Amino acid sequence: MAIMKSRIITTTVAVLAMSMLAGCLRTETDPSPSHINPNAPIVPLEDDREVYDNEVPGVLNLYVEVLPGGATIEEVDDDTDWTDDSIPEANVRVSEDGYTFGNGSTSSDAKLRQRGHSARSAAQKSYRIRFDDESTEWRDLNTLELNKHPYDLSRMRQKLSFTYFQSISDFTSLITQFIHLYIDGTDYGLYTLIERCNEEFLQRHGLDEEGHLYKAEDFAFYRYPDNIMDPSDPNYSLEKFEEVLEIRGYDGNHEKLINMLDEVNDEEIDINTVIEDNFQRDNYLTWFAINILLQNYDTNSQNFYLYSPTNSDGWYFLPWDYDGAWDFYGQAQEAAANTRPRWTQGVSNWWNVVLHKRFLKDPDNVQALSDKVAELLNVFTDVETTQLVEILSGWIFDIVTAEPDITDLPTIADDIDDKIDEYVDELDRLPGIPAESYDIYADTLDRPMPVWLGDPIQGDGVIAFNWDESYDLQGDAFTYDFQVSTDPSFADADIIYESLDRESNEIEGASLDSGTYYFRVIIRGVDDPDNNWQIAFDQYEAGDNYYYGVKQFVVE
Repeated sequence: MAIMKSRIITTTVAVLAMSMLAGCLRTETDPSPSHINPNAPIVPLEDDREVYDNEVPGVLNLYVEVLPGGATIEEVDDDTDWTDDSIPEANVRVSEDGYTFGNGSTSSDAKLRQRGHSARSAAQKSYRIRFDDESTEWRDLNTLELNKHPYDLSRMRQKLSFTYFQSISDFTSLITQFIHLYIDGTDYGLYTLIERCNEEFLQRHGLDEEGHLYKAEDFAFYRYPDNIMDPSDPNYSLEKFEEVLEIRGYDGNHEKLINMLDEVNDEEIDINTVIEDNFQRDNYLTWFAINILLQNYDTNSQNFYLYSPTNSDGWYFLPWDYDGAWDFYGQAQEAAANTRPRWTQGVSNWWNVVLHKRFLKDPDNVQALSDKVAELLNVFTDVETTQLVEILSGWIFDIVTAEPDITDLPTIADDIDDKIDEYVDELDRLPGIPAESYDIYADTLDRPMPVWLGDPIQGDGVIAFNWDESYDLQGDAFTYDFQVSTDPSFADADIIYESLDRESNEIEGASLDSGTYYFRVIIRGVDDPDNNWQIAFDQYEAGDNYYYGVKQFVVE
């Protein structure tokens, strides 16, 4: 589509086009009631769309002046360990061209710290700015989350996603805004402001500000009895709890969450009863289908919120963090540096999550998910995405392709002109991704599901191996190819034992001499085994090399 052959769309045209597109995408709805009657059906999730009127077309200039008495900006940038107790904060003053705060001031004092986890190792940092006075708000926000998205070549995956979400039923979006940041007069380039999810977020969006709101940190819907406890439990630890779920809403008790997890993990309760009693089905299917179409793979145990309003047993999935979506791993630099394990393709990416695993074992639910994926493909169309990418790129192109951003763009190329060409190619690639994702989803439904490999058991001169039993969504037969190798690459010359076309998920192997070995299991559908095959979740890491579906073991 050659989005950027003319390089820049004028601001006037971009604003007009954005207004037209927003009018086409948005459907005006009334905000949901703050409280839902007990014992009532779990009602559809409704977002107050008027909140997005706070977004300004284009890019806003934000100026930050570092004040005495706190950390320097260099000390803030050096805070690369998000797990320690040291959080350097700078005292700052914030202002915007032509903007006046509610108290009549043209600037406001605040605290600035670094934000993010893995992105802290990047050259360009992300920041959180919180105003000292809780009543002070910049465009209705007291906290400004400024994301650099250093690994997103397009610099628009987040904005593109949440702009789309504004138009989707049974779902929420977040306020997003492109920001050109200056700190002490130095140009820090382009940032994306994204609304913080907390009680104020719930209030702004017409949801229940007194409801439960949790951010998934390492949460696959298991029971987690050592972490997930009610505060009344004498063994309760907030730190342990938030290893799994960060509390962003009401924290008086967690009984509703615990009851839901008990039911999700109770195999005696039909999964459709679990869904009916604990979740809003359309919201769940929408969240699932969106992540499939956008290839937002890092949502199996993180990067989403769970919300439940007062006086309802219902839980809703809310979106978070889509800078890894839109085939992030297909970017030239990512594709050259990393391969992705086969199990990340299609629904098997979410198979290790107990809720999704149980849900997908019902063929009717698989069909319902397929129907939702097809329905939403008609929303994420090539035409709509092309238009939206053209608008967004028109706003940010001059900033992204200039210093300081151009040097640190994640490209294979080093030459500036070549880096710009690679950036343009990435923008041109985005509109076709949902259709490609749909094809991947459809093509992988016939594959068996991945498994976890068990620990080998040594005894009586032989070694016993086992692994989880696989599953086929279509009910088709499958077999296991078992192999042992002296090297994790499993070159033919290194394979010392194998048993192919096995129906059992355990094997008692031959005796092995002392040493280090590796084993793997490949699950193959009896129908078309060369295409319908799958690997284990396990992986072995050796330096910068990843061997997927492989487990190391040592014979003493």
